[in-house]
Amino acid sequence: MANSLQNWWNTLRASLSLHAGSTSVHGFRMSPEAVRSFSTAYAQKDGEVLGVDWYQPGEEKAAPEFLVLFVHGGGFSEGRRDDPRYVQFARKLAQRGIWVMNLSYRLSMKGKSFGCDQQASVKAETFRNAAEDIWDATAYALQYVERSGIPTPKIILCGSSAGAEAVLHAAYGPEPTLPPGFRYAAVVGMAPAILNLEWITRENAIPSLFFHGVDDLLVPYGSASHHYCSPGQPGYLMLHGAGSIAARLRDLEMPYQLVKGLNGGHGWADKPLFDHVDLLFRFLHLYLRENRFLQEETEMWWR
Repeated sequence: MANSLQNWWNTLRASLSLHAGSTSVHGFRMSPEAVRSFSTAYAQKDGEVLGVDWYQPGEEKAAPEFLVLFVHGGGFSEGRRDDPRYVQFARKLAQRGIWVMNLSYRLSMKGKSFGCDQQASVKAETFRNAAEDIWDATAYALQYVERSGIPTPKIILCGSSAGAEAVLHAAYGPEPTLPPGFRYAAVVGMAPAILNLEWITRENAIPSLFFHGVDDLLVPYGSASHHYCSPGQPGYLMLHGAGSIAARLRDLEMPYQLVKGLNGGHGWADKPLFDHVDLLFRFLHLYLRENRFLQEETEMWWR
């Protein structure tokens, strides 16, 4: 009880500090300069140019410690990287020294059913396509950094809803097409899920921060079929959400932080973008800067 109360107080204090516009939150200082933003293309696939929007601190020559690759939601059929929600989130990070890439990816299910009448193999291919686009965006980011002549930052995958599913498959999917020796520094998922828990091993597990509503009716918090299809339906495909992924990491004795939303459902795919950015700064500071081994699970009510 005492630990829970202390965790609650620490979270509240950091949140109040962040919203008050303090100069430093968990060691991330507010930049007095305006955020720089610009757009580039990283690939062309299926006749579509895939682009990224960059957000960088105003100090143009400052070498970044972290680069966040953010992937938007939308059920693999809609959504935009320049949605105001995602722009606001990216700017919050850039104001405190973090480079951000909001990226577009192939919306393979646009104009198609993604329900129980869709073949499971098509659904699995959709996850794979998104992961491949993220891998290509990662290679592009590494080339951009190299051309800039700055040290390579720690690259963090981050996604919301379908984007969270995409980044989990990019982090752990089989046969990744990434530069030799490259390794993501961490993954952050807001209502995430993955097709196969056994893809996560002691050898490839990375620090993970998850937000997920236990009553999410779109992406299962535990393990359940995609869209809760029945075994006899074409679209029956098992997914494993943040609760099951955290249990896997716990059993593997690997670091993670899980925020369990006790109500609010799928709203936890967006809520952290606005109300819990302080927890992301804390995660980056403790898990990546200080390399602390922590396995944390926190329960929160939607407020």
